[in-house]
Amino acid sequence: MKNAWLFVALILLAGCTRGLDLKLDGSSEQKFAASLAKMRESATPDDVKRLDEALRVLAVSDVSIGFEGGILGALAKLEAKSPESLAEFLLPQVNGRTGRDVVTAGAEVGKAGKTVALLVQREDNRIFIPVTLG
Repeated sequence: MKNAWLFVALILLAGCTRGLDLKLDGSSEQKFAASLAKMRESATPDDVKRLDEALRVLAVSDVSIGFEGGILGALAKLEAKSPESLAEFLLPQVNGRTGRDVVTAGAEVGKAGKTVALLVQREDNRIFIPVTLG
């Protein structure tokens, strides 16, 4: 009988996952767009706004080196773009993460101010180098 109640409780908990508690699927651009749409549908308008801002910040941190004007120039250029159009920059960063994780990561990157971590990756080796802007 305990197993039956446990099963029912797990089913109820699975059904209660909504909004920013859902996970993003970054395995492809189509799956990313679908999981993002599902997350937005069940999230509050404020949560959707925070999520979109965090996704843009994370995309900027990935593409800013190639943009004239650095991070600030990249942010200005990406401001009008939807997160779905930035999927190629976001997929590895958000795959399997909840919306809350993404918002937290975006806030941390935003807090960095004028210091950013530059990722240098060669094969399986990674190193982060702190870079002060301006």
